[in-house]
Amino acid sequence: MTPEQALAVFDDCKRAYILTFGTDAGRTVLADLAKFCRANQSTAVAGDHDRTWALIGRREVYLTIRDYLDLTPEQLVARFTRPAQGAISHDDRTTPPD
Repeated sequence: MTPEQALAVFDDCKRAYILTFGTDAGRTVLADLAKFCRANQSTAVAGDHDRTWALIGRREVYLTIRDYLDLTPEQLVARFTRPAQGAISHDDRTTPPD
């Protein structure tokens, strides 16, 4: 996918998020999700790793929705198409394979 194609995809997706969550009903749903996903509080549950990871997952979904509402399409491309920190790019031909 070219950078221009990626930008078009994220622009379309951002538009859909705005249409979904930009209404009064959408804002109500988003406020409810913020509580359910612990958007503004810790997701750590002492002594319960499984519960902690489940809550981290919920929060990540909420934060992704906020990203689509708050960031520009260019920022979305940068956020969601870069390799994960510490990842080795498969397109990097300068490093020989192990």
